Amino acid sequence: MKLKMGYEIIDVDALGRIGKLTINNKEIMTPNIFPVVHPSKNVISAKEMKDFGAQALFTNSYIIYQNKDLRERILSKQIHKHLGFDGVIATDSGAFQQYIYNEDRLNIKAEDIEAFQENIGADFAVILDVPVQPHDDYETAKQRD
Repeated sequence: MKLKMGYEIIDVDALGRIGKLTINNKEIMTPNIFPVVHPSKNVISAKEMKDFGAQALFTNSYIIYQNKDLRERILSKQIHKHLGFDGVIATDSGAFQQYIYNEDRLNIKAEDIEAFQENIGADFAVILDVPVQPHDDYETAKQRD
């Protein structure tokens, strides 16, 4: 997928700025808040978030990837249609969930989850990283960077 992105500064005050971010023919004003939604279990739907004024959402691609039925459904119709949200959608790689729930190891490759995020139509994909833990020594923390 070829990403089309642009940023226009609208106003500046000291070191802060207001701008318009355009990505994949969608626009949001910055700074902005990305409410986090579960890919399939929400008390407030993504459509309702849009009705409340949300311009962007954040969801977790790892949760989608781990559930075969959900994964196939979203691959076939894409994340925007699945959530019923035509604004900007960012997806997290799920590194934290993988690390916490898989006994200190990752069970997916970075290139696989990153390609998956593109394949479901996410506007912003988050890379897979290994979280540094408080008990990690310096060398371990450096490797997880």
